[in-house]
Amino acid sequence: MTNGWTGGQYSAYRIIFGLYLFVLFSCISCHYGSNPDLPVSAVGIILALGFILGFLDKVCALGAICLLGYMAYQTDSILDLGTLLTQSLLLFHIGSPPAPIGSLAHKFLGDPNLDWQLSNRSQNVIRAISLLLFLNIGLSQILLSLRPWYAYIMAVYPLLFLIKKFRSITWLLLLFVLLSLGATKEVDFVVPLIFFHLLCFSPNWLKAKKQGDNIILYDGHCGFCHKWVIFVLAEDRTTPFFRFKPNDTESKSIVLQRSKNELLIRSEAVVEILKGLGGLWYILGVLIWLIPYPARDLGYRFIASIRHKLSSTPEDVCPVVPENLRQRFL
Repeated sequence: MTNGWTGGQYSAYRIIFGLYLFVLFSCISCHYGSNPDLPVSAVGIILALGFILGFLDKVCALGAICLLGYMAYQTDSILDLGTLLTQSLLLFHIGSPPAPIGSLAHKFLGDPNLDWQLSNRSQNVIRAISLLLFLNIGLSQILLSLRPWYAYIMAVYPLLFLIKKFRSITWLLLLFVLLSLGATKEVDFVVPLIFFHLLCFSPNWLKAKKQGDNIILYDGHCGFCHKWVIFVLAEDRTTPFFRFKPNDTESKSIVLQRSKNELLIRSEAVVEILKGLGGLWYILGVLIWLIPYPARDLGYRFIASIRHKLSSTPEDVCPVVPENLRQRFL
C-alpha cells in the first residue's frame, strides 16, 4: 500500500516550501545585520523561484543547500538546527522522483508521466528522523527543567505515532502544537520543523469519496479542460476510477455524471471531483464547498469565460496520455 503522495500533492508541498525559501533569502539582511550581502540574496531568490516552478529544481535545491551552508559559515552558526533541517528537506527533494505534475519539468516531457508517487521508503526515512527530533526536543526541555507545555506532547508523540490507529490523530495534534509555537515564536526553528512534519502526513488518511458512474464530461476543444483532465488522471489513484467523455458540442461547464438522472455542473462538479481524488485534494474540495454557492459559481463562470485564452486549442478531443490510461476515455 502506498502512502498516497501523488505528483500534484507533492508539487503543492514543493511550492509552499519554495515560498518559505524565497522569504528566507529575501530577508537575508536578518542574517548579515546592517550589511546585507545582496549578491547572495539575489542568487538565493533565483534558486527559490526555480524550486517553486519545478524548473531545474534539483539543481536549485543543491544550490540552496550550498548557499545556506555559506550563510551559516558567515554567521558562525554551522550547527544551527533550523538551517540543518532546511538543508535536510532540500536533500530529500533531490532524492525524490523527478518531474511530478505541477512542475515545468513535467510540462516539457514528451510523454507525460502520470504515475508519479513518493516511495514508502523515502517517507519512512523522514518519519524516523522527525520522530527522533521531536523525542530529543521534548526530553531535552524536560531534563533541563524548563518543562514548557509543548515538551511533554513532543516527548509522547513518537510513542503514539508508532501505534497505527492513533497515527492520524496524533499527527494532527502535533501540527496544532507546532502552529501555535510558530504564532508565539517560542521556538526559533519551528518553520522547518513544520515542513518536516507535513511530509509525515499520509494522504491516504483522507479517503476518496466517489458515488455512481464517475464520468467526467468536458469540452474536447478546450486546452485548459485537457489540462484539468490530465490533472485528474494523474491524481486519481483509488477505484472506481473517474472516466472521461468529451462533449459533442462546446460546453462552458465541466459535468460530473453520477447516473443518467444525476448530473453535477460547474463548481459543484469541481468540488465533488476533488473530494473523489482524496488526500489533500479532499481538503481543498471542502474549503471550496464552504464558499457560498453564488460566489464560487461566479468564480467558475469567470474562469470558463477565459479558458480558451489560458491554453491553445488542442488538435484532438482527447488529451495525449500514456497508453495504459486511454481505456478510461469513453
